[in-house]
Amino acid sequence: MLKDEVIIIGGHLDHLGRLWELMPGANDNATAVAVGLGVAEAMAKSTIKSKRTVLFIFFGSEEQGVAGSDYYCEHPVYPLDKTLVFINMEGPGVGDKISASGGTTYPTFWSIIENANQKYIHRQLSTGPTSYPARPRQDSARFFWKGVPSLTFGSYGKNIPYPAYHNTKDSLDLITPEIMEATAQLFFMAIMDMNNRPTLNFRAN
Repeated sequence: MLKDEVIIIGGHLDHLGRLWELMPGANDNATAVAVGLGVAEAMAKSTIKSKRTVLFIFFGSEEQGVAGSDYYCEHPVYPLDKTLVFINMEGPGVGDKISASGGTTYPTFWSIIENANQKYIHRQLSTGPTSYPARPRQDSARFFWKGVPSLTFGSYGKNIPYPAYHNTKDSLDLITPEIMEATAQLFFMAIMDMNNRPTLNFRAN
């Protein structure tokens, strides 16, 4: 049954440190949480319901050792062999273009993303192969190692005035709301496309 097949959308919830006023983590990774919640809200309000199960999950402790996604992969809510894809987000909130690692590794899934973009979103997309083990501390690496097709989406294209990765300057002032909206719309339309496909297999070629 299609409802037994699972699509996971998420990202990590945490940032560095415990004091959000000092380490706000706006793009890394509050933007991922906001985009994910936006897709969830759109799906909840849509009169067309997903035939497949869509799980929204935001992991703790990615920054402190990828503990959240590691735990999930060892204690999954739904069987990993029934999980079609894990759509991970890392910093999808700055710029005007959308990037993803893994699109060339999983071309069937990427064709759905490209189709949704060409029809509805019209943003510049870029992709490449999976970046593991080059980035083993990402949540998506844990799923990849378990055999689940895993892609990580982000945004780019804006020259920020100062470095803001893993420091105190990752603040709301840098965020581009329009690219977050576009990413949420892209995922929503891609999931709606999946509803019309009786069979899906996103495993690597």
